[in-house]
Amino acid sequence: MSIPVSKIVKVNIFTSPTFPKRKGFGLLNIIGRSPRLPLAERIRFYSDMDGVAQDFAATDEEYLAAQVFFSQSPAPRELAISRRFETAVGGQLMGSVSIDQAIAGFNAVSNGGFDIVIDGVNRQVTTLDFSAAANLNAVAAAVQARLALLLPGTTCVWSGKRFIITSGTTGATSTVTYATAPTGSGDPVDVSGLLGLRAVDQGIYSAGSAAETTMGATLDALQAFDPSWYGFVMTKEATEDQLKQCAAWAESRVKIFGYSTRASNVQDASVTADIASFCKTNLYRRTIGVWDDNDDYPVVSALSRGFVVNFDEYNSTLTLKFKQLPGISPVTISESQRLALTGKNINYYSKYGDSAMLAEGVMASGTFFDEVHGLDWLQNAVETEVFGYLYTRTTKVQQTDKGVAALVQQVDVAMRQGVNNGLLAPGYWNGMDLGEVKSGDFLPKGFYTYAQPVRLQSQSDRQARKAPPIQVIAKGAGAIHSVDVSITFER
Repeated sequence: MSIPVSKIVKVNIFTSPTFPKRKGFGLLNIIGRSPRLPLAERIRFYSDMDGVAQDFAATDEEYLAAQVFFSQSPAPRELAISRRFETAVGGQLMGSVSIDQAIAGFNAVSNGGFDIVIDGVNRQVTTLDFSAAANLNAVAAAVQARLALLLPGTTCVWSGKRFIITSGTTGATSTVTYATAPTGSGDPVDVSGLLGLRAVDQGIYSAGSAAETTMGATLDALQAFDPSWYGFVMTKEATEDQLKQCAAWAESRVKIFGYSTRASNVQDASVTADIASFCKTNLYRRTIGVWDDNDDYPVVSALSRGFVVNFDEYNSTLTLKFKQLPGISPVTISESQRLALTGKNINYYSKYGDSAMLAEGVMASGTFFDEVHGLDWLQNAVETEVFGYLYTRTTKVQQTDKGVAALVQQVDVAMRQGVNNGLLAPGYWNGMDLGEVKSGDFLPKGFYTYAQPVRLQSQSDRQARKAPPIQVIAKGAGAIHSVDVSITFER
């Protein structure tokens, strides 16, 4: 037997962790109250209108808002629709979507049954007769009739894909678990598998929920359920007070809230109690509003256009001013109304000359949308680059000037991307002095990064293995929103 080569040359291969992904800043969440979204799926994601149409009726507010969203050009990539619990709901079992839907198999059952635990009590469902059922809706009705005798208010419906059983009670203690073989009298045939209600059928069950009495409770629950969405709007059933709650919630998070309003007092400069004035007074930097007396969801179209930005592309950032809102009718406003809306930092979609456009593209605080959107991206880009560098090293980053310089390089990667996509640009710096840069100096790269030398660190920071502070100054590229042109004519 030969001696292994590894006795002389031993090779070890180390695989570094995958570099973390940056967050997305283009996913809008439409929050409604339709029960068409089951309890177990408070949020669903859609890539086109066809998917929305499979889940919602054309008269549903979620459908109408999504239709505005997907009408925008360029076409957005993804949309989330979620459900809020305005009233308490019961526990629910969603059966399998893989059952045999042929009605003949159900018609063969004249004495079926199953056991199912609802609200912690085993319910013996018996004497199910499907022999005369014309379709699966009729099968569901027969099941519901027997369930209602055991627990009033309990329902069974056929969704078009699966059977869904919902408890007749509501709240967190309301539950419906998987069905099992029948134990009731009369020797019933087991139909738990036929209905796709067993654990092995891989359906989904979830407990009920108490009513969410505040929008903060709803938004906290949705954030905990799936935090991937960045912007959100409410369907038109939301009250003005609820919209104010949403604005307050968004302000303390990296989210953007959009609302549309038809309230006539918004366009009156003498009124200060309207929702636009409220949001402006509170300096809500993460809330954007659109006033419109024709349509319910102009802000959905505006955010759809804004969120299509790909920050990895060259010169991709945009201003919302001048943008078109497909499917939204331009409003006709007087000069006094325009001044009132502009003064309250609420946007409107109207005609300038013969061209319809959105104006002015601002948040409630007066900050422009593209600045908030872009800086959210930049914060995450810098965070991800620096963390990713630390996370993927197979050895340590030394607490030396060389090690800190490596971190500065990661910051610069994100900053250069900000220049590439049009968020930042070269310009004169008029802020505080930093490192070699003095107020009034020109920033040729559009930014300047400075790290405190390691020798100046306190001993406690060094022992805690903290990097010295890294500071960045950057010049925003801005956007041109108006032009003055003077012409001198000589004969």
